[in-house]
Order: sequence, then C-alpha cells, then structure tokens
Amino acid sequence: MQKGFTIFESIIYVVITSIVVLSLISITWTFINNHTKEKIVMEVNNNASFILDKINYYTNRAATVDNSTVYDANPGTLVITFPTDPQLTINTYAKEVTFGDQAVNITKLQLTQGGSSYDLTSDFVTVDNFVITDLSGSLDTTVQIELTLSYPITSTRIYEYEKSFTSSTTINKK
Repeated sequence: MQKGFTIFESIIYVVITSIVVLSLISITWTFINNHTKEKIVMEVNNNASFILDKINYYTNRAATVDNSTVYDANPGTLVITFPTDPQLTINTYAKEVTFGDQAVNITKLQLTQGGSSYDLTSDFVTVDNFVITDLSGSLDTTVQIELTLSYPITSTRIYEYEKSFTSSTTINKK
C-alpha cells in the first residue's frame, strides 16, 4: 500500500486552498476600502459640524453682522461684532499641503479675532463653497451659510468625497 497523495488529490487541495485564500483577500480588501471611505466621510462631516457649531456659537453672542460681510459670493466673508470683544471674521485662504510626495492646493476656512487667526478646517479637506446670504427681517439679522467641503483626490488618495451643508443663524437686535 502506498502512502501519500495522488496528483488528483493534490490538485483538489491546491484549488480549494486557492479559493479560500482568494476569498479571504477579497474580504480583507473590501473591509479596508470601506473603512477608508468611512474615514473620508467622517472627516468631511466632522469638519462641517465643527465649522457650523463655531459660527452658531459666535453669532449667538454677536451684536451685529458688520457691513464688511461679503454676501452672495463664493468665497464669502462673515464679519460679526460683539458688544465688548473685537470683531470676528470668518473667511477662506489658500494653503499648499503635502500628501505622500504630492503637493496639493486646498482652500481652508479661518476665524480671525483680535489679530489671531485659527483654522476651522483640517488639512485633509478643502472648502469648495462658502456663501453667506442675508435673510434678515425687520426684527432680527439672519444669515444663511452655504458650505461645501470635499476630500480631494490625489495620487495617494484614491477616493474623493464632497458634501454640501446649509445652516441659518439669527442675531437678535439688542
């Protein structure tokens, strides 16, 4: 009696093993891609949430929207004044960032108050649209913010994601 595998049994073993390994590779690849896409969506959504929360925070404490606010243009500029603090400006600026070995120009949103500037967006997203619309009535000042953020595609970033957000905030005349 011979011990060992026949050629036919060896071929069956190799085929079954190959199918299992390829299935595991496919599942792993799908998981990694989905995780990457999810991180991109979260990055854009978290940036937008942070921006709109900051705008609402400051406009709820503001006295007026300054005349130097740029309405109905992209990019817009929101300038608000306070009873005691220096005026606050939210606007965009261009910045070059590096992903891997590739330099990419993005547009960032910044908040400037009292001579200090702070970025409202991370270096991973770009501001594609920032429009301020005046919706004011006779009793209050209301502005609408239209904001579009995207996760730009590069040679090392193979997924692109873009989302638009709209928010309105009111400054009660005091």
